Amino acid sequence: MKTGEENIYMIKKSDSVIINGKSVLRGRVSVQGSKNAALPIIASAILVDDEMVLHNVPDLSDIHVMLEILQHLGASYTFENGVVQLDCRGLENKKIPDELSTKLRASSLLLGPMLARFGECEVGMPGGCTIGSRPLDIHFKGFEKLGAEVYLENGVIRAQTQQLEGDFTLDFRSVGATENLIMAAVFSPSHVILRNIATEPEIMNMIDFLNKAGARIRLTGQATVEIEGVSQLSYCEHQIDPDRIEAATLLIAGVASGGEVTITGAKVEDLKVLLEKLQEMNAKVEIGHDYITVGYQGELVGTTIKTEVHPGFPTDMQSQMCVLMTQASTPSLVIENIFTNRFQHIGELQKMGAKARIEGNVAYIEKSSLTGCRVAGYELRGAASMVMAGILADGVTRVNNLKYLYRGYEAIIEKFQHLGADIAYV
Repeated sequence: MKTGEENIYMIKKSDSVIINGKSVLRGRVSVQGSKNAALPIIASAILVDDEMVLHNVPDLSDIHVMLEILQHLGASYTFENGVVQLDCRGLENKKIPDELSTKLRASSLLLGPMLARFGECEVGMPGGCTIGSRPLDIHFKGFEKLGAEVYLENGVIRAQTQQLEGDFTLDFRSVGATENLIMAAVFSPSHVILRNIATEPEIMNMIDFLNKAGARIRLTGQATVEIEGVSQLSYCEHQIDPDRIEAATLLIAGVASGGEVTITGAKVEDLKVLLEKLQEMNAKVEIGHDYITVGYQGELVGTTIKTEVHPGFPTDMQSQMCVLMTQASTPSLVIENIFTNRFQHIGELQKMGAKARIEGNVAYIEKSSLTGCRVAGYELRGAASMVMAGILADGVTRVNNLKYLYRGYEAIIEKFQHLGADIAYV
């Protein structure tokens, strides 16, 4: 198998786009594989002392960084046309340096599988988007409750254990902590019970992968999982789920522009809460056996969203909804309950003329006429929302700082172009 060196993320996309606004988006596009499912699944591959094949993997900078980290540990891989072939038989317990770990938030997900496979690990502090405090205290508390020792010294996380077992209740339904603790428990000498876990679709996709490889993980309650330890995991093939956040971005952009967008490859059940909100705003929603269509059918009305853990409204769809709300005839309200700094896009929308204000964790948004200007993205979903705003605005918009966009969207600019947006890389 090739080392994967030739596949390190070499595609250099522009950090800026220019958009001629007032485009109406129409057409059909397919949905990429899920970033938020692929990253923990690739991290969990550390547990598989064998080869494996992953399908529908999105070609994103974060994915390449995660694969680069596994290569640093001794894995070999190829990544081509959405298929990752990964061999982790040669893994060694090496320190994961800052220059790798700080490139993405998901590097924290290496703690659980490294601890399970080697009994100890050293990982530099993770990086990622600037969307507010995302402490790892729930991860650390869970590791310690299950029998590990965790130290944080000079920006390096060190953990060690003889064995992990027991029962732990999460203080908050943290996605990352749930994933980390499940991975850490796979080789328990007995079993582990985790309560009050997050139940996002991406976590279920990771559990499905691990069980295919030989793990014994089962949901025993609404938010409880039991892991019966096994001695090893072996070869499997697995399909990454479609990306529900990219799907939402495309659908919201379509109706916001006054057009109609059809997506294929998405799971309706993963978008249920969004589709209900869009219908509440008077958008047309049509669901077929292999497609979802959302379109403009008349005056939009305002709504209220509260971001919550699954199955509530996802925080990753919040900024896109803020752009849509500027097109509604009545005021809207956004209550952000997950992250402390996820309204940075509001300031950029205000530059474009949006009638919006923030009070604490609440954003108030009224009908607005957006005008093109120079704006920037400050995190992944906020960057996508600014591109959307430029498509709606009157005049020319330049969106800078798109490095965040490429962390989660494989070809969103090209898809907008296909749907009719007048947009080009600078």
